[in-house]
Amino acid sequence: MNIQALMKQAKQMQDNIADIEKELKSREYIESVNEDKVSVVVNGRGLVSSVNISKELLNSENKEILDDLVLLCVNNALTKMNKDKAEMMKEATGGIQMPGMF
Repeated sequence: MNIQALMKQAKQMQDNIADIEKELKSREYIESVNEDKVSVVVNGRGLVSSVNISKELLNSENKEILDDLVLLCVNNALTKMNKDKAEMMKEATGGIQMPGMF
């Protein structure tokens, strides 16, 4: 086993992961539920950057439904972001799972 080749491969993988993390930071994941009455935007770092609730729902008497819709929408957007990140990392690492990466 050639240690230099292994080190070069590890460095390339590290560079690929850094590129992916940079790309993910610039991505946005938009999710909406209930016929677009609730929508959220999550960035590639997993932070919610926008929440939009239609006036129709704000005038609703049922706060619990609104709470559930917002929660569902945020979780769906985060799931999309995490799936995208996992796929990109898998491609960059050749399927090798890196502890703490995703």
